[in-house]
Amino acid sequence: MPTVPKWLANGMEKVFSGMMQPVEVSEIEYLDKRLKRVRFSGDLSKTKFTAGDAIEFRIDDTNFRHYTPSFYDKSDGICEVLFYLHGYGIGSDWANDLKVGDRMKLMGPGGKMKFKEEARQHFCFGDETSLGVCLSFQTAVQQAERKLQCLLELEPTTKNWVNLIQLDTEIVEKSKEKPAKGAIEWLDEQTEATWGDWQDSIFYLTGRAKSIQVFRKALINKGVNAKQIQRMPYWAEGKKGL
Repeated sequence: MPTVPKWLANGMEKVFSGMMQPVEVSEIEYLDKRLKRVRFSGDLSKTKFTAGDAIEFRIDDTNFRHYTPSFYDKSDGICEVLFYLHGYGIGSDWANDLKVGDRMKLMGPGGKMKFKEEARQHFCFGDETSLGVCLSFQTAVQQAERKLQCLLELEPTTKNWVNLIQLDTEIVEKSKEKPAKGAIEWLDEQTEATWGDWQDSIFYLTGRAKSIQVFRKALINKGVNAKQIQRMPYWAEGKKGL
């Protein structure tokens, strides 16, 4: 429910007050002019976070936006988000305007996409909006001594971002006309041995809704069970505030 009437937004804050944690922007770093790392600090001791969870902020009187943390430590009361400042909406404008000292309420964490620690192999697919969740999964697999394969479709001007955040990933060039085109071509190049390693993988598909749809179909055509696939679209053409 990203956009609601003001009276309903006020009511939601009251109803879900137990899930809202007061936080303050404690650090900001522009890794690139369109990539902003923001640290939120507060008492998060009563929350529970699993890699893949999302948090939510009320960004004005009528709008809420979801974001997936790149780092979360409830003991130290720290939550970090990598904001992709694409400049196409009020969510991006809100993130761009954040400054140290700003106070707000963090709702969550929670959501349908969850890191499955019991799985030996994990696969995360996405784009620029997926950098945070990929980084969170990378930390989770290291702690659980598992394996992670990331695959991101990126614009030529954003490919270096993975180095800025020290994310280990394969990169293919993004195609606006043919969603997931490069990613599917990359899949076709993989060996039987690689597919054997992925047989019991959990696949986390994030980012552009159309790319997720096409990439999911390609995985199923290659024999991946639909139950192994989790989906979390972060944006879609013509829609605001997924």
